[in-house]
Amino acid sequence: MVAVSHGGFLVPNAAEVSHPRMAEPDQIDFATAANARWGVVEGCQVTVTGITANCTAGVVVIDGLLVTVVDQITQLGIAGTADRFDALVIDQGGVFKVIGGAQVADPVFPDVPQDNVLLATVFAPTGSASFTGNVIDKRRFVSRSLLTKIASGDDLVRNLNGSGNYFLISGNGRMEWLGDTRAYRSATKTLRIEDHLVTNGDIVAGGNVTAKNLIGTVNVTAPNLLQGSVMPPLAGSSPGALFQKSDGTVWVHVGTKWSQLVTAENAIPIGTILQSVEPPEAMPGWLPMHGQQISEPQHPQLFGLQGLQSRIVTEASGIRTMVLPDCRDRLFMGSTGFTTNSKTNFLVTIQKANLPPHAHGVSVKMNGGAQLTGRALMGGSHSHTVVEGGTHRHTVTDPGHSHLNGQYPFGGFVCLEWGGQNKLDALFNDRNHTYSVGNSPRTGNAPTGISIGTGDSAHTHIVNPVSDHEHTVRIDSLSEHNHDVIEQQVGGGAALDFTPPYIGFYTYIRSGTV
Repeated sequence: MVAVSHGGFLVPNAAEVSHPRMAEPDQIDFATAANARWGVVEGCQVTVTGITANCTAGVVVIDGLLVTVVDQITQLGIAGTADRFDALVIDQGGVFKVIGGAQVADPVFPDVPQDNVLLATVFAPTGSASFTGNVIDKRRFVSRSLLTKIASGDDLVRNLNGSGNYFLISGNGRMEWLGDTRAYRSATKTLRIEDHLVTNGDIVAGGNVTAKNLIGTVNVTAPNLLQGSVMPPLAGSSPGALFQKSDGTVWVHVGTKWSQLVTAENAIPIGTILQSVEPPEAMPGWLPMHGQQISEPQHPQLFGLQGLQSRIVTEASGIRTMVLPDCRDRLFMGSTGFTTNSKTNFLVTIQKANLPPHAHGVSVKMNGGAQLTGRALMGGSHSHTVVEGGTHRHTVTDPGHSHLNGQYPFGGFVCLEWGGQNKLDALFNDRNHTYSVGNSPRTGNAPTGISIGTGDSAHTHIVNPVSDHEHTVRIDSLSEHNHDVIEQQVGGGAALDFTPPYIGFYTYIRSGTV
């Protein structure tokens, strides 16, 4: 395939396409030619990948106004039912945008407004899904005659929009916006900015950058303000230099080493345990230790701690989990490793081996409580003398007595008496024998008449006392026997609670994840 050049863009020859005039000069080319009030000062190169257009940073002039351009991208419209040309421009706000052309059989460049500067055009063939390489560079660079010398007090660029909000560049290079923001060289190799500097790109300075506020939205670098993934050598910086590592840590050049600045994130190692009165929702980066299950995707740094390895379990899904210790109602104790113990160990049942040696006093009643009998024996050889109180006697008089009619002188007795002919049948006699008892007189009653005289009976008996002496008391011995001792069972066996007085706090472990 033979290619021919039209306006700096290579296209197929006329035999293969129906639009051989697609890059011929048009009104845009003539409008920008030899006009120093529109054009590109530097940069602003356009490239296209697919339907994405990229513009590099630079500076343009729009109707005499300098406009700063940053790196930008924009999207081109998709191909249509006919060919077209799209214009890529910068407006007065520094915005990179597309002005779409008409889809016709013989397309031309679209018109560009007066407050825009043309950078490039893009050919969009019918049905094409990518315009990569179809870029026609239309940048017109401003004449270098603008680099002439002028007096330092004269205005190089002055934009007045009628409201007093002007932009001014003086002959001495001083830039000023409405008298409140200024950028100028205040000393050798010193750029002074008043009041604010905001950048979306890098600021690299070999000298001083003095500003009230320096805000870098991407990077701000200097010999004493470094960034990277590897610690820089100390020889390349001076004491006080700062280095921000790609992992987010910040280091400062102190003496002969880089020393890490302590932050809330790196001051406390992962796995550190603390107690706080703050509830869990007020402690980001810390996990309450309530015996809950956690997974490695949620808190990966905890799964790298050596002391927690024994608690890790691999689930059927392949995800590793662990159950954190439950620190509620538990006391902390120093140890050689991470261990846990049950809170029931504070409840202790005292065993016999834990008691000091001691005895129980038990009293037993003799012989089961029966009274013993004692006998007093004679204490030595002695006697007791009874002395009569005078000689005397007792007279007994018995006059005797008799019964009636002088019969039966030996004493009284009773007999039976029947009148007339009385018969007494004896059992040992048969009915044919009969004893007759005659009528006899009965005995009568008579006193004996015995009396004791008392006329000379008055007397006394005296027992003489003897000297002091002893009597031996003998207790009859008991036969060999046993006594039952019964002790009453006491104690309920309740465990003692040795939990000391305490104050409760929330307990957390440093997880490093929010």
